[in-house]
Amino acid sequence: MLGDLHVQLHDVIAAGEMVGVRGPMRCTQQGEFLGVSPSGNELSWNGLALFRIVDGKITERWFNSDSLSITQQLGLVLPLGS
Repeated sequence: MLGDLHVQLHDVIAAGEMVGVRGPMRCTQQGEFLGVSPSGNELSWNGLALFRIVDGKITERWFNSDSLSITQQLGLVLPLGS
């Protein structure tokens, strides 16, 4: 479980029904996550999201985050060059 999620938006781009956002995220590992016991360590990564907005409501959402960075910070994958 990941707690106290903080999201910072660096970019917000809109065109027609589509809105895209990009920015860094961080949280504290407060519970087991991907099989790793709670550490209390802060994790940080970057993410992108794209939303379709129709009649003022989000009707579709796509999200991509830097999962490799998260698994490296959890010690599940060694950083490149290690």
